Amino acid sequence: MRIVAHRGCSAVAPENTLAAIRRAVEAGADGIEVDVRLTRDGAVVLLHDPDLLRTAGDPRPVARCTLLDLAALDVGRWFGPDFAGEPIPTLDAAIAAANGVPMDIELKAEVAGIRLADRVLEVLRTAGALDRCWITSSDLGVLTHVAVSDPSVRTGWVVDGPLPVELPTRLRCVCVAEWLVDADLPGRAAAAGLEVWAWTVNDAARARELREMGVAAVITDDPERLRHGL
Repeated sequence: MRIVAHRGCSAVAPENTLAAIRRAVEAGADGIEVDVRLTRDGAVVLLHDPDLLRTAGDPRPVARCTLLDLAALDVGRWFGPDFAGEPIPTLDAAIAAANGVPMDIELKAEVAGIRLADRVLEVLRTAGALDRCWITSSDLGVLTHVAVSDPSVRTGWVVDGPLPVELPTRLRCVCVAEWLVDADLPGRAAAAGLEVWAWTVNDAARARELREMGVAAVITDDPERLRHGL
């Protein structure tokens, strides 16, 4: 079972920052999950929320900002004074910081989802990182677009509610909230050619249960601590 760092190593560094990604690399994470959004001028940046209020104290939506606008913001100080001045990274900077560790790139596709997907594919091709990244989203339409654009790309459906009886078969994984995983799901998924990933798993006992069920990967805020508990 692979251990994937949630938004980087977000238990010990501010989420979706280069600091969090570097901590995940140091912790020996098997993969690094990040969230991406598109700026007004088409840059792919790491941010979970649709606006900048929680992490930067700025109420503006990311989609209305340019990359230059974001360059002036601090998304580290909210987490702790040691991270003051931490910037919002671009996806290409995040890939470089991951230093070859596979990445799960979740498309926050509420706005311009197809355009975001195309830009992410472009960044990954330029970085030569397509073969070590997953593209995930809660939007099946966007994932279908990715699969049609490049069938070699590994895609995953992010789910936080009841799963359909018939799982989609054009994907590579289904990434589900951990409380949705029962003993039957990995077998059902395997029949559709899918891996099961579970998020967010910070309890070692639950991680052991999921491993026994056949879950392929768990996404955790603290990969080093979870691995020590397994």
